[in-house]
Amino acid sequence: MKCPFCHHPRNRVLETRESLSENAIRRRHACRACGEAFTTIQRIEAYHSGGWQPVPLAVVPDPQPAPLAPVAPRPRAAAAERLHPLHPDKDWLPSCTRDVPEAMFRDLLKWWNESRWGKHRTNATWTQAAFTLSANRVNFLCGTGQSHIARALVDGGIEHGWQALKPEYLKGTVRTTASTAAAAPAGDPAAAAIRDMLEKADAA
Repeated sequence: MKCPFCHHPRNRVLETRESLSENAIRRRHACRACGEAFTTIQRIEAYHSGGWQPVPLAVVPDPQPAPLAPVAPRPRAAAAERLHPLHPDKDWLPSCTRDVPEAMFRDLLKWWNESRWGKHRTNATWTQAAFTLSANRVNFLCGTGQSHIARALVDGGIEHGWQALKPEYLKGTVRTTASTAAAAPAGDPAAAAIRDMLEKADAA
């Protein structure tokens, strides 16, 4: 029997009632796919003397459907891998923030521990890899003399609380934006920094 709503072939019986006055059995079903409920009416008839004749109801057992399979829990990062809050004494932090000034480093941790958590909470992936991806962008820009662009990334993250420090935060910060960096003159250091940052992010 197919569900009248989604046409899935499997359902489970919720309730069975026998109606002697209607010579019928009413069953209430629930679709195993969409969950919608629907009713069926079953009558027993036999072909006799050139036509279909009703047959008195016999005892019809109520089928017991197999229980629904349990839904597997959504996989999540192990508790040991989730970094909230992120403390500044982590031994791997210097490798991805070595060129970041102290004040910007504190704001980077603020973005991670406050803004990012405030937006995403348990839906975010709080791992070392997630933090390193964004920290490497800030570190690269600071190391190439583009600290004002790195500051725009960090301030944009604190303001919006997104999961990553997005290149879109750079728009309007310098004369050449991320969308036109590839076509910028080779001597433009801001365009080169943005282009290299995007290439590194894509490679990661």
